[in-house]
Amino acid sequence: MSQRTYSRIPLHKRIEAGLRMAQRSQTREKASEISTEMNISLSHLYLLEKKYNQESSMVDEEREGRPGKFDERFERRVIREIKKDPFQSSTKIAQNINYGMEEEKQVSSSGVKDLAHKNGYNAYRPLLKPPLDPDKKKERYEFALMYQYKTMHFWSHVIFMDETVVRLYPQDSRKRVWRQEG
Repeated sequence: MSQRTYSRIPLHKRIEAGLRMAQRSQTREKASEISTEMNISLSHLYLLEKKYNQESSMVDEEREGRPGKFDERFERRVIREIKKDPFQSSTKIAQNINYGMEEEKQVSSSGVKDLAHKNGYNAYRPLLKPPLDPDKKKERYEFALMYQYKTMHFWSHVIFMDETVVRLYPQDSRKRVWRQEG
């Protein structure tokens, strides 16, 4: 059995249904006939008639939505906590902020993320090494030129090392850092 999904009725069809419902006393048309012809439920037709009688253009009004839980002062507190230690996770920030706070005023880790994103902060992976600036590039080039013509005897006495990272514990993976773009 296929499940019926919700689909919004187009504005022109809503206006037509509301007009026909409002004029049905003059046209002697029954609501059930309009319902079957337009494929709209009776209860919805009565709502459309009511809305048409209030405002014939039937344009949806702007809605504000659910009021925000946090005020500006609370937002500043979250941002201050992020600036204090940008390597903290959103869970740790939420724990620090919620310490000693009433339960109905506490913030979740997703709330911290939302406030951070709203203020332009995102969690980025930090660079392992800083990028090379022009001075460092010049120093490396001069180093390469200095050792360019050394013999095999010289290189046989040099120890080479790679920069492999060995992790002592599996949970010491790369952290993220809260930063603004740029």
